[in-house]
Amino acid sequence: MIRMVDAFSDHIESAVENAIVRKLNEGISKIGSLLQSLPTEIKVDESSALNVTFVGDPTLSDSSIGFVINGLFIPRNGALATPHQHRILQTSVPCYTPAKMIAMSLHEDVFNSAALVYFNVSLFGLIVLSLVPLGPIMS
Repeated sequence: MIRMVDAFSDHIESAVENAIVRKLNEGISKIGSLLQSLPTEIKVDESSALNVTFVGDPTLSDSSIGFVINGLFIPRNGALATPHQHRILQTSVPCYTPAKMIAMSLHEDVFNSAALVYFNVSLFGLIVLSLVPLGPIMS
């Protein structure tokens, strides 16, 4: 019996490897199709949306798959683009989480893009206080 298994070991090993590769490719194809069907922006309000396009490749670990999204605020009318809109964000701090947890980090460009979008549609303003010159403080 052992010699019979030895005789077919290469064939069995090859068949198992091919089956694993085929199933992985099918799974990756399904995930790819699902990700392609997701929206690229999420409406926040009448003035802005959140850009949720994927940036870079997914990262794989033993128990999880990680994705990076653009995450910047964009104007809904599309007329005024933010200067950070096409910049690929790099993770500045690594996120370590236990299994089955969600990790999220926000780059300062997310806040800058939100402020710019709302400033451009006049929903966010800059208040400048006028100071009366008091003369030299030190004589």
